[in-house]
Amino acid sequence: MCKIGWMLTKRKSTHEERVKAFKTNLLSVLNKDESKMGLREYDAVLFPIFEKNHFYVIAFDMRETGVYVFDNMVKTVYGVRTSKNYANKSTPYKVIDIFGRYLTLVGHPKVKEIMRTWSPTRVELPWKTSSNVTDCAVFAMRHMECYRGGDHVECDFSMEEDRKVEQINILRMKYIDRMLLSEVNNVRDGLLADAREWESKKPKQVMVKKVRFKEG
Repeated sequence: MCKIGWMLTKRKSTHEERVKAFKTNLLSVLNKDESKMGLREYDAVLFPIFEKNHFYVIAFDMRETGVYVFDNMVKTVYGVRTSKNYANKSTPYKVIDIFGRYLTLVGHPKVKEIMRTWSPTRVELPWKTSSNVTDCAVFAMRHMECYRGGDHVECDFSMEEDRKVEQINILRMKYIDRMLLSEVNNVRDGLLADAREWESKKPKQVMVKKVRFKEG
């Protein structure tokens, strides 16, 4: 996940400044492995976007050179607007601009094809919501988890609203568990110690719930 917020909103930044910052963030995402900076071994590159208090995902298919927007909301918070002036582009086009310039810098073998064909396409998701404004981050993480390229993603979301809410709650617990127990979480050991202390003071309870939900 590259932290590119100011690159999308700062009107007076230059192309060079944005690409330099993108490169620095990407190196951090790749655990400072410079051998991967050319992105030649990746079939897809995903950007989780937080805009106007809403999460959605911009996916770059590096094999078929497509750009796809996955958003759980019926009504979008972003536009799809390009311009010769970077500041006037909508967010998907700004991300394309920065990423395309970076790929040119590192000499990606498909950069000419990519820059010629890339334009964002919003994917029509059967499970889109019109009133759920609180679970967008969970939807976004599920979209990233299940994306395998192309203009579709198989997430196994139910069309029944009650069942979908249950699935979202299950995913929320799953993602929280992964984040808290991740090796990159600097406070993981302290949290585990607190959890063990809390558990030792509570009566032991066992709760089992059978849930059918496809793993990403």
